[in-house]
Amino acid sequence: MDSITLEDIAGEHRLLYEKFHSEINPKNSEIIQALDAANFMRKSGLNQLTLKIIWDLCDPNQLGHLDKKSFFASLKLISMVQNGKQPSYSDLKSSLPPPTINDDFFKSIDWKISKENDQKFVNIFYSMSPVDGKLSGVNVKPFLMSSKLSLESLTRIWDLSDIDQDGFLDLKEFVICNQLIAKATQGFILPPILPKELENYQPIHSRQNEISKRIDWIVSDEEKIKSAALFVELDDDKDGLVSGVDLKDTLLESGLHQTVLAHIWNLCDINETGKLNAEQFALAQYFIKQKQNGEELPDDLLPNMVPPSLRVNADGSSTNSENDEKTSTSSTGNKEFDILNEEIKKLHLEKSKFETEVVADEASLRLKQSEIQNVQNEIETLTQMLKQLENQKNDATKRIDDLSLQLRNFENNLHEIASKLKNESKKACLTIDRLIEYNHVENLNREYNDQKNSISGTENDINAKKNEFEILKDEEKVLEEKFKNAKNDCEQISKIAADTQLEISQIKTNTMELDEYERQFNELVYDYDNAISNADYAKIISLLSYDIPLPPSLSNEDVQLEDFKDEFQSDPFDGEDPFKDDVFGSKAKDQGFATDNFANFDAFTNSSNSKVTDDPFGFSPFDSNQLGSNGRSESPTPALPPKKSKAPPPRPAPPKSTNKTPLRAAPPPPSKDAASNHAAAFNETNFDPFNDQNRDPFGSDTFATQNFANFADFNNA
Repeated sequence: MDSITLEDIAGEHRLLYEKFHSEINPKNSEIIQALDAANFMRKSGLNQLTLKIIWDLCDPNQLGHLDKKSFFASLKLISMVQNGKQPSYSDLKSSLPPPTINDDFFKSIDWKISKENDQKFVNIFYSMSPVDGKLSGVNVKPFLMSSKLSLESLTRIWDLSDIDQDGFLDLKEFVICNQLIAKATQGFILPPILPKELENYQPIHSRQNEISKRIDWIVSDEEKIKSAALFVELDDDKDGLVSGVDLKDTLLESGLHQTVLAHIWNLCDINETGKLNAEQFALAQYFIKQKQNGEELPDDLLPNMVPPSLRVNADGSSTNSENDEKTSTSSTGNKEFDILNEEIKKLHLEKSKFETEVVADEASLRLKQSEIQNVQNEIETLTQMLKQLENQKNDATKRIDDLSLQLRNFENNLHEIASKLKNESKKACLTIDRLIEYNHVENLNREYNDQKNSISGTENDINAKKNEFEILKDEEKVLEEKFKNAKNDCEQISKIAADTQLEISQIKTNTMELDEYERQFNELVYDYDNAISNADYAKIISLLSYDIPLPPSLSNEDVQLEDFKDEFQSDPFDGEDPFKDDVFGSKAKDQGFATDNFANFDAFTNSSNSKVTDDPFGFSPFDSNQLGSNGRSESPTPALPPKKSKAPPPRPAPPKSTNKTPLRAAPPPPSKDAASNHAAAFNETNFDPFNDQNRDPFGSDTFATQNFANFADFNNA
């Protein structure tokens, strides 16, 4: 194949081959896939087996694809099969028509029958001795099997060829069958329906006769098709003929008399064989319909009533006779032999005529006998039917009498029931009215009870609300009284708190003055100590002249005491102890403040009349007696509460310093306005007089030794 070029394969059809290649390979790739090539090759109309053979020839190495040269070769092999040749590589250079490729690949097949094949198929048809111009399936089967096609293909060919579906093949159908066999043998796919070229085909030897037959026969094509379908169902043995036994039920279903059916049978059974072919059966169906429509049947068949396959030609021979009589008309050249032949011919004609008459007489006799038998059977049947009808009549009469009696009884009962129904209807109407009234009264009572219950419930709710309102009013009065008492208590407490804050402010001011006085006094004592230790008598003499002024709180003690009045003369809790129900209080009888540590101490005692001794060394600055004579009150020192802890270490001496702090005069005592402003400042800062941080620094810690808020008895509360 390597020596063959594309030009050798395509020849003068190179452009068409290139067109096919561009259709299957629009991208102009080097290879064509197997699926694309197979779909394209199926458009040729060849069967699957032939296409497989072509593929194997084009792809000998089983590569699964085709190149351009192998594709051209496949097109050339398809052209060989379409032109009736076997596909072969040796014929690739041969000159052939181009392949026919069409989307409807059945159109690409030439179904026309050539004249040579037409004559050939006609001769084969007559050589198989057709009966009434048709061949049965039994006669055609050996010929079909000789084609060596599959049984499935032969069945398909028979279905396509048997156009009228009568189980026989006439000349046209036989020629079509041979044409389909020839195409299938060449490798073409059988079409699903018969192509138009074959459907419109007419054989050469019978075209004129067929035209005349279609024009002259009284049975229409539509009636012929309908009768042919029924004929196929009745032909059980599929021999193309039906007997009287096969048609008995069908003929009786028409409802015609048996004599009429027998006459129709005689008209249709022209050769008196006792059987009818498809055309004779169609003619019988035609006569049955004519009789059912009220038309009269002819005594003999008219020329247009004779089936086309049984008509006589112009030369006096039957259409299904063979051509063997042609030799009888030829002259032998001997006059005596010609005369003898003529006599023999006449004798044959007479013999056939007599035989036909005998057969007709025998058939007529059989027909008459059958008619007589049918009449007898019909008489017997009618007699039995008459007896049955009489019995049925008697039974019907009895039943009519019974029914009449029952009817009268039913009428009487009906009148009674009607009257009762009227009375019951009246009673029912009255009962319904009463029920309606009763239901109405019940509904009203129910509504009344519901309203009554609703009103009583509403009254109970109102009374309950009134009681609740009275209770709330009492509670409101109690709460108002409590609120007034609490308000008064709050006002008194606020006033006491303000006065207490003012006193605390004054005490703090006095404390500051005393602190300053103590500082100056300590400095003076420190200077005395240094002078004594250094024996600095000049210093001592100078210190003797130095006088520390007393604080205003001590100098004006009597005046200040007059300014303070006892603001706790009235006890706001005198009437009731607010802490009597304190669950956390101790049940012990002794109180935490039973002993007053400051009972004997008066910080505001006036000691301004005390005299200071002239001896500067005659007193100790830390001697309590001397201090009392130096301007302090000689009242005894208040008894301190006992301390459980050890005494603190002695106070360290002041640090020795060369720079001595100069003595300053004590600030003047605050005026009453300053004191009041100072108390107002404490009120603004929410000063808590009971907080430990604001406690008097010179007061003794009474909380350290007393059993205040003793929690030992907490569990006994």
